[in-house]
Amino acid sequence: MSISSRVCLIVSHFGGSITKFSERSGINYRSVQNYMRGDREPNSEAYVKFAQMGVNINWLLTGQGEMFIGKPINLQLTEEEQNLLEDYRESNEQGKEAIEKTAKALSAISALEALKVA
Repeated sequence: MSISSRVCLIVSHFGGSITKFSERSGINYRSVQNYMRGDREPNSEAYVKFAQMGVNINWLLTGQGEMFIGKPINLQLTEEEQNLLEDYRESNEQGKEAIEKTAKALSAISALEALKVA
């Protein structure tokens, strides 16, 4: 897999929009487009910006290792996620506890359903 393919995977991970990725990463739109097409490889400034987003530069250069160092920085929340986060932050401690328990229970149910399908 080439650097251009790996850049495509990174952009896809962050929502797939070159425009949004460019705005959030600080990498010029045309540069991202050129990296994705394989017309150019990132320069040192772009590698720094990829790293600031949590991208493992060794993976980007060689394909070895994990795509992200630690947890990827997810810069895009849906409107529903933003609203849920706002509701959580505005809740008292009992409300926060109820939200957390509900989310864990629903996640466990989803995981069990996924196992049944597999």
